[in-house]
Amino acid sequence: MTQRMNRDDNYSTKEGTAIEALHQHVDQLLTVLERLRYEIDERIRVRETLIEEIHILGRYKAELLTAGYAGAADQSDVRSEESLPLLFQTTPCPVSKEWDSYLLESELLTEGPLDAAKVTGLVSGLPELNGCLIVKNRGSVLASNLPETLHDFLKVPDRAYGLVFSRLPGQIDQHVQRNGRIATFNLGQGCLTAVQANHMFLFASHAHAELRPGISEKLLAVTSELSKMYPV
Repeated sequence: MTQRMNRDDNYSTKEGTAIEALHQHVDQLLTVLERLRYEIDERIRVRETLIEEIHILGRYKAELLTAGYAGAADQSDVRSEESLPLLFQTTPCPVSKEWDSYLLESELLTEGPLDAAKVTGLVSGLPELNGCLIVKNRGSVLASNLPETLHDFLKVPDRAYGLVFSRLPGQIDQHVQRNGRIATFNLGQGCLTAVQANHMFLFASHAHAELRPGISEKLLAVTSELSKMYPV
């Protein structure tokens, strides 16, 4: 009887060990799958950006031909002339009545009514950040205290701000997450971090290339909430 119980215990132990090993293997596979999803998302976004830029350049070329310009224009001149400056909104954009402010209040450790102007001030007050600009894709700036010396870096064709990720010089890194993408650039006169979540873009300026731990995730979360706060 005792021998049988020992055999049962040994079998249960081996079975438990096998199940635990299987769980660990599944966890490893899920980690690999998640990483592959991020990489696929990043390549899709890069592809979409390139397609968008090709379409914009194609339209601009057609406009040149229609206007009677037969000579081949220098590529750098074309890219410069087609880019549009930031458009600053004169009246505040209304916040969606359906938006719940709880998550954004938690991210920014604040209470009370929130709008783009207040978010800009709170973001620029995060550790080592010194400026912030919030803008809708192809739209006007909702709020900004970003240094004006950086405004020219945000000139893009058709105000398609997704092009900033492929056009800005001095890229330090770029990451795609579930809720958006973020990249940091060293512009020589300071650094700029660009964040996109759906149709919303947030640009934050800072002196040092490396952001404090947790700031990138916070900027992504804030931009994601802004896209709900100001829907298309």
